[in-house]
Amino acid sequence: MKHFAMSFREAGERPGGPAPLRAPREAAIGLLLGLIGVVISAATLLRRLAGWPFRVAAARRAMRDLADMSARELADIGLSRQDLRDVSALALDDYPTRILVMRVAERARR
Repeated sequence: MKHFAMSFREAGERPGGPAPLRAPREAAIGLLLGLIGVVISAATLLRRLAGWPFRVAAARRAMRDLADMSARELADIGLSRQDLRDVSALALDDYPTRILVMRVAERARR
């Protein structure tokens, strides 16, 4: 019968002591990967902030186009003038499309 108990030396630990420290190279790689993650997160945030004015301008253009439509044209696409008033009260960084799509879907179920 084989004995399955391992000595502390075979396991790489000292009796009563902490586990061995990671090698300096592994620690450096972990630190580098962490820094890369931070840089990527910062770049993503900067890209979102830089693109924000363009998204707001595009949303305003779309709202202006919808506001220029007649009540009949809005009804053809499942919207009403009140829907436009509702989404115009949203903050600039909110997406009006989500609310308008939900309104159209609600009316389609009726």
